[in-house]
Amino acid sequence: MKYTEGFPLGLQWAGFVELRDAYDWEPEDLVDGLPATAIEGVEAAVWTETLTTTDDLFTMLLPRLSAVAEVAWSAPGRKDWDDYRRRVAQEAAAWRRDGLAFHLTPQVAW
Repeated sequence: MKYTEGFPLGLQWAGFVELRDAYDWEPEDLVDGLPATAIEGVEAAVWTETLTTTDDLFTMLLPRLSAVAEVAWSAPGRKDWDDYRRRVAQEAAAWRRDGLAFHLTPQVAW
């Protein structure tokens, strides 16, 4: 999904998913009555029908993929958005070093 309404890549049929939206996602909230113990993992699907280059793909994945990983690894209620924003900004140095494209969301002080 697009990050924002004006974002040039992706689709919007399921809404817009900025970094904070991906980070605040709680899998156990999706199905009423589903116990957290029934969740075996999370998935981060990316639809590529509008993406034509690997830079397009990485722009759609990063930094949101790191947010989904944090969701998967963190116990409910144990995430810290401000700490995450600091850490993902630091991780961007490795992405730049490796030549990976990524979305410079205004939600992070890059």
